[in-house]
Amino acid sequence: MSSAQLPLPKDSDDPIRLADWLEIYALVSGDGNSSAGDLERALHRPGLDISADPNELCAEVFTELELRATAARHSYPFETRGAVLSLRRKYEHCAAYVFCLCLSYFGWQQEKGKTIFPRRMFEDLAALAAKNYLRGDSYRFAAPRKDVPQFREALDWLCNRMGEGARCKQEDTRSAQDDNLDIVAWSNFPDRKPGKLLLFGQCATGEDWQGIKLNSLQPGPFCSYWLHESPPSPLIRAYFIPHRVTPREWYKSAMFGGIIFDRCRISYWTHSGKSLKVIQPYVEWVNSVLAMLQ
Repeated sequence: MSSAQLPLPKDSDDPIRLADWLEIYALVSGDGNSSAGDLERALHRPGLDISADPNELCAEVFTELELRATAARHSYPFETRGAVLSLRRKYEHCAAYVFCLCLSYFGWQQEKGKTIFPRRMFEDLAALAAKNYLRGDSYRFAAPRKDVPQFREALDWLCNRMGEGARCKQEDTRSAQDDNLDIVAWSNFPDRKPGKLLLFGQCATGEDWQGIKLNSLQPGPFCSYWLHESPPSPLIRAYFIPHRVTPREWYKSAMFGGIIFDRCRISYWTHSGKSLKVIQPYVEWVNSVLAMLQ
């Protein structure tokens, strides 16, 4: 595939989206490479309205790529040498990063009859990242749940497993589903008594991640409303996204969303120095998305 065949993102003067474009181009190109030259040629396509200087834009894009390599470390599947971005290993070894990249860049729509569910797959990655980050345990509370489908029973089960909080006190939970709580992670002491690191997280895979969802999960009110007894532990809030965040947006996002687990942080902590145990669904979904570009 040539750079002329891969459509540019709609935000064609956004260094983050253009860095995504270069990474995807490297994934689908025959030699596993993409370059500043490929990007410059794409930015000079007829009819493309770019307000920024293409040379300055390319420099910003490669700065962003270097930041990704630093943040994701061993889980980053690319390397930059000069003005060239190359696959440094088979992307299956860095499946979390490539999955989040494609989920962010292309989005997703759940197709009827399909047995692969990208949103749930991302939530599973988020749960694993939180578990490894706290060096503890985690649970994907997001609906739908297969193991404990009903909200009330799931909340009771979670409190028992965490050793924090006590029983759901609300009788009518029919419309709750997960009430914005997607991920719970904790780090126990050997005595398993209350009083520990306890993280409540929300996931956002869509482009509207900076909207109302950013602060819709409030762990304190959640526990006060739903539980007979709230956890005595301080409740750490976290926000999981498959996207990258600009430095200018990072501070505000962290203020409103809590600990931000972006694509690079999720990739780093999910892999934690090794390949994912469950990799096939991620590889299959990525392959199906990239196949549409051929």
